[in-house]
Amino acid sequence: MKNITETTSISFELLIENIKSGKVRIPHFQRKLVWNLENTALFIDSIFRNTPLGTIITWESDERLSSERAIGGMDLSNNKGDYSYILDGQQRSTTMFSALQGLTVQGMDFKKLYVNLDINPEEFTFEKITYVVQKENVAENLYPFYKLWGEEYDDDILDIESRIHRRNAQKFVKKLNKTELSGVKIITDSVDVAIAHFQAINTGGKQLSLAEIIGCLLFDEDKKWFFHEKTERLEEEAELKGFKIDKNFQLKLTSYCLYGRIDIVTQKSIRKNDIINNWENIKASLFRAIEFLKNNYNLARKSDIFSDNLLYMLTYFFYKNNLKNPSLSQKVKMEKHIMYYGTTQRYEANTVANLMQDAKVFDKIILNKSIEEDVKLIRFGTEDEKEEILQLGYFNQLKNMPTFPKFIANVLAMNEPISFATGQKVKYSGEQQINQMHRHHIFPESIYGKASNNVFNIMLLDAQTNQAIGNSKPDSYMTEYYGEDFINKYRTNSDFKKIMDSQFIEVDALTAIKNNDIESFKRHRMISIFNFMKSYFE
Repeated sequence: MKNITETTSISFELLIENIKSGKVRIPHFQRKLVWNLENTALFIDSIFRNTPLGTIITWESDERLSSERAIGGMDLSNNKGDYSYILDGQQRSTTMFSALQGLTVQGMDFKKLYVNLDINPEEFTFEKITYVVQKENVAENLYPFYKLWGEEYDDDILDIESRIHRRNAQKFVKKLNKTELSGVKIITDSVDVAIAHFQAINTGGKQLSLAEIIGCLLFDEDKKWFFHEKTERLEEEAELKGFKIDKNFQLKLTSYCLYGRIDIVTQKSIRKNDIINNWENIKASLFRAIEFLKNNYNLARKSDIFSDNLLYMLTYFFYKNNLKNPSLSQKVKMEKHIMYYGTTQRYEANTVANLMQDAKVFDKIILNKSIEEDVKLIRFGTEDEKEEILQLGYFNQLKNMPTFPKFIANVLAMNEPISFATGQKVKYSGEQQINQMHRHHIFPESIYGKASNNVFNIMLLDAQTNQAIGNSKPDSYMTEYYGEDFINKYRTNSDFKKIMDSQFIEVDALTAIKNNDIESFKRHRMISIFNFMKSYFE
């Protein structure tokens, strides 16, 4: 395997020509242009002051990577043969290319850069040389930087009226033509070696993700299919649905749907034709999974889901089930698996190995086969076991719950809670999403302190009711809505019982509310929630 490093130098003329011809390319794992016009003006001043300009580091290879096909609306040639990818120096290369061509990139018009022709570039000066001029009426001593370059720059300079300005403009041109950037060529056949060099030398401290690396290999120019474009588009669409799905998640999801695995070796081995031919189905399966979570479990955002693995599994189901919704029998099995997943804290173990096993379970679910031997509920009989579960329910902040409390919050949402104030199901869709404002401390934190920060003391409410009851004690607002005898009402009023059962608040928990006993309440509510989960295994 070749692995050679060579020092070199390159003129601006050759650099610009090589970028235009496609010989020098900017791989898609490079960050977008972050320099603004002022940064570019400072860099141009450095050129004219003979300040060290840094080193352009390139990777020389015959490996094809997905790379920028246009800069500022200027199409770059799709040159075939040996390639030179910029690993370090992308900001300098792109901004100088844009400035010398007078392009508009990311809304920045590089034609607004001007040099001061009162200055002789052959004489050192601390005075500012390059200006960003936004107004239309420009002073006579300022000359467009991009006109110092190109085939017609001689004719343009001859049109300058002042002899001194004309002479200085010619000196600026001469200086640009003489300036060379130092360079280092890394010659290797290995993508991994080139990437390691990039991460070691990158001054911006950017650590490449696996998706950014592999994504540069997953493209088809003839089909106009590029992984980085597809993932950016999916990320935008998912964001509109309340789900943040980054490139890394998408790569793992693709690997999981195609091969039932998310280990690094499998991700690196994704076959280009497999992802191109199946991408739209994978994307559609993800969106079906998102809608399923919203419509069936009241989970409106990815951050509400207790484990990303749930989204992997549901997407896998829809992909393998040809985008069809689960039957009632399949849905029950899926929920049984979710209960098993959460109560056994399976999400904390080896995710890679577990998801591979989970794919096999979902294969059984799709075929409507039994999953009895694959799933089980944790032991929940002794007082020690109950106390352990109760302790797992604590959290510091509602908006940043640990995984187990978030799982229980998911179960609360799955049970289709009903607001005791309105008698309507608490639906979280559209603008009304589950967040920390709608997760209500039954025994308020302002009164009961840290003891209230337990998921078994949380119920899901509509925002209006949550705001109305505020920090009131539960005995107070239950009496306000249902009278002092709300415990007996639970026994005699089926509508009230239905509301309380939807929130996992049964007669023993209501008694604890009446007695202002938060510890008894949490314990009885925990038992109600676990009895609900146990019903899937009976």
